[in-house]
Amino acid sequence: MKRIALAILLCLPPLLSALTVEKGNLKVVADDQTGGYLCYARLSAESSWFPLYVESYTSSYLELSVNGEVLLPGSSRDYSLRFEQDEAGLAVIFEGDDLRVTERITLKEDSRRTAYFSLSLEMENRGSETVEGGIKRVFDTAFVRGNTHFLADGEAIGEETLFEGAQIPSLILSLGSRPGEKLYFRTAPRLPDRILIANWNRLDREGWDYAPAEGTNFNALPFSINDSAVGFYWMPEPVKRGESLKAEIDLGPFDFTLDGKRETLPAAEGGIIVPSADPGLALLHLEEQLEYLDRLLADLQVLIERGENITQDDI
Repeated sequence: MKRIALAILLCLPPLLSALTVEKGNLKVVADDQTGGYLCYARLSAESSWFPLYVESYTSSYLELSVNGEVLLPGSSRDYSLRFEQDEAGLAVIFEGDDLRVTERITLKEDSRRTAYFSLSLEMENRGSETVEGGIKRVFDTAFVRGNTHFLADGEAIGEETLFEGAQIPSLILSLGSRPGEKLYFRTAPRLPDRILIANWNRLDREGWDYAPAEGTNFNALPFSINDSAVGFYWMPEPVKRGESLKAEIDLGPFDFTLDGKRETLPAAEGGIIVPSADPGLALLHLEEQLEYLDRLLADLQVLIERGENITQDDI
């Protein structure tokens, strides 16, 4: 069903019947037909918007497991769809006979005023019986740098990889070769039970227990070539009547992941922080600094042009 909807949407004009919330250099655009949404960013107010993952309302999606049955609420007739919208973001709400599922996307800033998207997921049991409920959230990423599709806690990922238990990274980065092509995922505070980085087609079609063989690349011949995606899984657990299963993911195009908390980086013996020596990550941070300097110089030029009207708050 999801693939059929995707094929239809690709034939239509982009962003048809969409809801938009914009704040600073971030924007979220939701489709009022499927409940899917896209996250956009720009480097400055004068820059054009660019998508943070593939521009399709259905290739990045929410999937549920309910009593062993896999459900896509965005394409199910058993679930109604409505939205709640305000200046900080929006909530996508699917309601069935026994479950209410809320996916809320909020545009936030960290303590350094770095903008990011905060995603919260809630599956509420409104029925009369306990259910076994789980949540899967897929992001169809679009960036790749050389053979590196992702960095997971600073380590380059060039093949399908499954993380579980203590191996779950706190930070995943999808990165590309052009300015702005960066998408950070922060999994804390509620870590998922598993994270699967895989070819989109396999991640979409395989069951929740799929574990890639060592050396599996991101191809699914003949049509899906070098096509990667990331899936976050909160595995099924008992959810009693009136209770909810909740999950959280933060994501964004700028490095909001530290937020003044150096402990999110790996520490060596004695508590000394040791950043990854991965050259791709080092180059990435250099590019981020250059982008920051460009924005700083542009702001300074505006202040210079204002001349005597500069205030201490402006500085």
